[in-house]
Amino acid sequence: MNELLKRLRKRFKKLAILLLLIPILTAAAGYFFASQVPSTYTANSKIILGNFDKETLNDPIMMKARISSSEFLKRINKEYELDMDVDQVKSRLNVNAVVPEKTLELSISGKNRDQVEQTLKQVTKGIMKEQTNRYNREVATIDNNIEDIINEDSESEDITKITRIYERNKDKTNLRNSMIAEDVSVSENSGPSPKQSVVLGLLVGLILSVFILGLPELFREEKK
Repeated sequence: MNELLKRLRKRFKKLAILLLLIPILTAAAGYFFASQVPSTYTANSKIILGNFDKETLNDPIMMKARISSSEFLKRINKEYELDMDVDQVKSRLNVNAVVPEKTLELSISGKNRDQVEQTLKQVTKGIMKEQTNRYNREVATIDNNIEDIINEDSESEDITKITRIYERNKDKTNLRNSMIAEDVSVSENSGPSPKQSVVLGLLVGLILSVFILGLPELFREEKK
């Protein structure tokens, strides 16, 4: 054992500069590569769908297919003057339909924080404008129907008209517009921080130095 320690000490003195330099170089390399990796950003938003058009606009699966199409993005871009690059948005937009909760989870990723945030805000705004316009049309239809019942000249008893008006008002009350459950927020997606990379590089360098220091002993044992 004493002979082993003497050999290791002697070898360390010969290779001291190299063995000390290796951890420094690996730590520096870890910092350099970590600092070169660009951060990416993901913008997220969530919409809860209403109940005024269950077959299309309030169906999560149908809406996922609609929102992901170029035709839909082009239409809301034109109708609501969103000033979007439709092709770019389509390639980066991710839509997740959560059927039990009747929600749409939207996300866009990219290297520019402000760009992904503004783009998703535009998409979310376009979707909500379409939903609200359709909701308002449904409400207007019911209001017109109630007005027709009130003004109709029929032999129906007043109680019948009152009942019909009550039912239509009930339908109107039960209508629910879509709403933004979570406004657009941006998160940063980054790898290990430069500090973490320095620590990892230092550990790797130390392990490598120890390996170099002890490697000759392995060959020495094999010769015996």
